Amino acid sequence: MNYIKSQFGVLVILLLCYFNAYAQSNYQINYDIYYDTNFPMVREAQLFVNSGEDKSVFVEMFGTEKPFPNRESDDTSGSSVAKRKRENPNNYYVVDNAKKKFYFVEDFFAELYKVNDNYFTHQWKVDYKKYKEIDGLKCYYAEVMFRGHKWEAWFTTEIPLPYGPWKLYGLPGLILEAKNESGRYHFVATKISAVKKRFELPDFSQLKEVTLKQLLAIEEEKMDNLINLLGSDRDVEVTRESTPKTDLMEYDYEWEKK
Repeated sequence: MNYIKSQFGVLVILLLCYFNAYAQSNYQINYDIYYDTNFPMVREAQLFVNSGEDKSVFVEMFGTEKPFPNRESDDTSGSSVAKRKRENPNNYYVVDNAKKKFYFVEDFFAELYKVNDNYFTHQWKVDYKKYKEIDGLKCYYAEVMFRGHKWEAWFTTEIPLPYGPWKLYGLPGLILEAKNESGRYHFVATKISAVKKRFELPDFSQLKEVTLKQLLAIEEEKMDNLINLLGSDRDVEVTRESTPKTDLMEYDYEWEKK
């Protein structure tokens, strides 16, 4: 895709000459997230890795939305989603390899939740015979099944950080690009920087703490309550159109298999 190739023209303020330089640097990796959904948009995100920490923080930044390339947009194409009131402007995804923990912080209906998700040892299938160059970096192909989708990723061992966007991590190098099998969700790195300032997580100690299973139940209940409220206000029956499971970013959960 031409627009993807153009993104990598601005990729790289790289300090990766030696492993020591890597180990002593704090890294900030910028991504664009392409949502080829019913509400097509491109949203910016950043991945932070501090020197001396076996940990990463992926920050999805709401309010940074741009039109999806080659797709018509209107008032319902994501702008309403971006402009709705949020208690926090970002979602945070925290991978703590040292403690074998993963959690994320998400806003839903102007209420923030700290969600304890499973720490995954992704069973990546790496094909070192399949590779391509991304702005001068040799990248290898890998794929993994994760909660219903096959994710395809391109990672570089020239930056030996085992992290990537969203919930994708665990490869022997930084993930520069990843998408699900349909291309509905697509992460593309646009810039890599070694920075002096360490990233500091906001204080989430006062947030309501739930599991992902509990959060999904809360979201369902709140959506049902909203539909009922809309119907009662207008004295009409309001129905809710369900999104096909396969259109969701993740849908095949571990607890459903027990």
